[in-house]
Amino acid sequence: MNLSKWGLLCLLPMPACAEWVVDEFNCVRCYMETSFEAKVPVSISYSYPILNGHSLLIEHVNHQLHSEAENRFKTLQISESSSEEDWEDGCTFEFGLFPVYQTSHLVSIYGSDFQGRGCHGCTYYEGKKFLVER
Repeated sequence: MNLSKWGLLCLLPMPACAEWVVDEFNCVRCYMETSFEAKVPVSISYSYPILNGHSLLIEHVNHQLHSEAENRFKTLQISESSSEEDWEDGCTFEFGLFPVYQTSHLVSIYGSDFQGRGCHGCTYYEGKKFLVER
């Protein structure tokens, strides 16, 4: 990659970059969504990739991503269904994991976690690295 293309890539906002890079992986996305009424309307949406391949690293990454997304989804669903907080417009939670880089010994994952309550919201970003030590 020449320097001018790298400079352009660095100027892109991370979510746009992540969506662009995902297409390079030909992975399948798994979605978990629910909406329900607690004290206010609640909407929860989680997505994560299922990477193609059958190596031990890929199988481990797929298992970890599935387990983490499912655990976060269920935990949030339980906590919000019993929440006593009263927000004017309801709550929205969106979590997504995206592959960024992959070699035979390394998989890097980018994640974003949006939490919106009423007219307020924030997004948290995280990265994950799965590495096979040689």
